[in-house]
Amino acid sequence: MCDCIKHHFENDRFELAEKHFGNALAMDSTNAKIHLNMGNTLLALGNADSALYHYQHVADLTSDKFLKADAYHNAGVIYQSLAGHAEREDLKQDLLKRAIGQYTNALRLVPTADDSRYNLVLSLKQLKDSQQQQSQNQNQDPNREQEEEKEKQDSSSQSPPPSPQSPP
Repeated sequence: MCDCIKHHFENDRFELAEKHFGNALAMDSTNAKIHLNMGNTLLALGNADSALYHYQHVADLTSDKFLKADAYHNAGVIYQSLAGHAEREDLKQDLLKRAIGQYTNALRLVPTADDSRYNLVLSLKQLKDSQQQQSQNQNQDPNREQEEEKEKQDSSSQSPPPSPQSPP
């Protein structure tokens, strides 16, 4: 990686780093290290979807187990973070399962990756907690779904939906 790009990244000048990595990818789109760095830059900018795209490219492009493990780990971090913001337990569980898969892939390649091991254990605990929470929610009110459906039917049969207000 060119010193100027490294300088931009290390000094939180991610927009400039993104521009330079984009230029580098335009010249060599098969360079897994550039994809990894672009993913890291996009993640730092808050663009998780695009970061995941680049991390997947790393896994597809290289046989370097350390680069692949880094990409899998970082994808796991994204899924775990998204799970932490999920409002529904089923979505949270799906995201945690994805994170667990990514951390597992990283550990298969580099069994000594302590960060991946720690995050894997944490994700497994979060998944278990979420499943217990979902079970408690269902046990507290097993008829809740039926009641909500009945309320929807009652309200839709009693009055038409409100029409939008016209401007003054």
